Amino acid sequence: MEINNSISIIILLFLTTCSSLFCQDKDSVFSLFYEQNQYALTQSHKRTLDSLFVELERISVSDIRIVTYASSLGNTGDNFLLSQRRALELKNYFPDNFTISIKPLGEKSGDARISRRADILYRKVFKQQNLKNKIEEANVGDKIILEGIYFKPGLDILLEDSRIKLKDLLVYFRANEVKFKILGHICCSVKRPTIDGYNRRTKLSNLSEARAKVIYKYFIKNGVDKNRMTYQGMAYRFPLGGEPEKDRRVEIEIISMD
Repeated sequence: MEINNSISIIILLFLTTCSSLFCQDKDSVFSLFYEQNQYALTQSHKRTLDSLFVELERISVSDIRIVTYASSLGNTGDNFLLSQRRALELKNYFPDNFTISIKPLGEKSGDARISRRADILYRKVFKQQNLKNKIEEANVGDKIILEGIYFKPGLDILLEDSRIKLKDLLVYFRANEVKFKILGHICCSVKRPTIDGYNRRTKLSNLSEARAKVIYKYFIKNGVDKNRMTYQGMAYRFPLGGEPEKDRRVEIEIISMD
């Protein structure tokens, strides 16, 4: 039975790796399966987890969550305790450099073999090194999209995932003296591309400017010198095409590399 479990885990590891590379804005899921009433990690579990840790270090991830279940066989209270033990055992096996949260959910109906499992959910984060490379290779006047920084429709409110990615950008901006302009954009104003959008939060028609200002104020609040930054709203002058949320974006324009 351990051999079968090992095969299943390895297949899931492959699928998870593919997901982390091509579906960066969605959770990737890695699953382990257990025998009935067991919570201790087997040697097969540990070997496969060790491979997973190498992958997680390579791609850089955040928000690692462990969600555990037990099959619906047996007493409900016992099943919750079993899922809790699985979560704690798994969390304790993770290296200290990972931040882990756990959520034992007790019994799960359906196929008992599949229900006896732990799901490890994680999300690839925007890597500041990629941004650093783009900035260092840029010329004055170049514009660089802050990948993964998006806003709610009609609002100057960041999506929650964007807040996580924005924190990663601070490391670079604090450490380098580049001067830049923050450019806010909106989507969907095809008939009036030069007219800024309506901000449902403030009731003002300054949506792209307000989005740029949100990033500007965030950097100032977190230690970036305000004399290195300006901001401007670009309305809908420069749509990217494709999904509308991609146009609700922020860019930086390089002013000086000194």
